[in-house]
Amino acid sequence: QVLWTVEAPGDEAVPGKAERRRRRILRLLREAEDRGGRPTYDRLAAALGVDRRTIERDMRRLRQEHPGLPPPRGKMSE
Repeated sequence: QVLWTVEAPGDEAVPGKAERRRRRILRLLREAEDRGGRPTYDRLAAALGVDRRTIERDMRRLRQEHPGLPPPRGKMSE
């Protein structure tokens, strides 16, 4: 079981809802990895209050920007 920091100081200073959410996704993935875990797309979506498709879209962008970023568990929807 991994405990996450869904909101951290400085999050609100990031302009734009999508950029703020992507910053949070990066943090959640790194926290999970540091603890030997890997979240699913659905758990990320639930933690951030968005749908799975939003997480999938954000992950496509984040993996372009951060090539070594480990993906969440599971497969993306088609």
